[in-house]
Amino acid sequence: MKQLSLADVTRTVLDTLGFNPAQYVITSPEILAALLRRAASFQCPCSSRALVQGVTESLQGLTDAGGAIGDEIEGVLEELLAYGDLTEIDKAPSSPAAHGSLLYVTPPSFVLVPSGRILLLGIAPESVEWLPRELVEKVEYRGHIRALPANSVPQGSSLLKAAGYFELPHKVWLQGPKSTEPMLQHTNGLVEPTGMTILDPSQSVRYYKGRWKAPGSASGYFVARREQRYGAPLWCFAKLSAGRIAALVDLPLENKGWRGCDEAWRLQAALDALNGTPQIAELGECKNNRVVRLSFLSPLPRWAKRQLDVIGTPLEVRGALFSYLLAPSDVAFVRQFLVQSLWMSIVTVEDHLRA
Repeated sequence: MKQLSLADVTRTVLDTLGFNPAQYVITSPEILAALLRRAASFQCPCSSRALVQGVTESLQGLTDAGGAIGDEIEGVLEELLAYGDLTEIDKAPSSPAAHGSLLYVTPPSFVLVPSGRILLLGIAPESVEWLPRELVEKVEYRGHIRALPANSVPQGSSLLKAAGYFELPHKVWLQGPKSTEPMLQHTNGLVEPTGMTILDPSQSVRYYKGRWKAPGSASGYFVARREQRYGAPLWCFAKLSAGRIAALVDLPLENKGWRGCDEAWRLQAALDALNGTPQIAELGECKNNRVVRLSFLSPLPRWAKRQLDVIGTPLEVRGALFSYLLAPSDVAFVRQFLVQSLWMSIVTVEDHLRA
């Protein structure tokens, strides 16, 4: 019986997924995304926790990242949800007795963007490859994004349709939410905020995790999360008086495909702007001026991330939640988009990245 080394097993995994072992490691975002898509094709519908746990367990012995690998996989799963490979649906939105949500794979589809680039979305059941053979080698992988470069394959859209992919209109995929005013439900007297944490607007917008805290004696309007008996904490918007709940509404306001966090993060961006401390994106100009780096210190709603997926290339940068490489010609559009839709401030920083 032949004994396989760690390198042999890793090489086999990468080969099976269709990646060159000389260019990727097992913990690359592209590989983690591929593992999640493959696992989802067999496991879904399932909870996000079950999917992350399954992939994490499959990597035991193949990585020395320890417990951190689970956090990395969870982060990539969030990217896949925002991008559209998976969708998250409440178990029974109309039933108060149902708790939690389930992940479902979206059907194989594509988005043709104005530049001619084709973004590939969705997951085929049981990991069956729907992509035509002549397109497989043309696919570019950048983080969670799979795409066919502009003009790389003549009649690429027609080939995809013939293979069973359906075209998702560019404007529909990028569509953002309409503005809605949260209608707070006033409580019968002040209520103790048991199991609640709030996003503190007085804390620096440069450190998202450090902004979360217990209500204490806070007063005002806050984006918050509150515990429920089953499932992840609910996103909500609350009015507090001396640390006690005076009014509250759960998010999302309407079941139109937006997640609670999407609405919460946009509300927080508005609150920060009103407080005179808008959220920040750092723009770094690279030495050769061929690309620029845009790094984010706060999470963005799904519809905003999709806009960046169309224009930029995901990049891992230490000290940022996520980053993108952009062409200098796209900076003005992205700046206008972030300022108008999320009231952000774009600051220029020195960047030593060579690309």
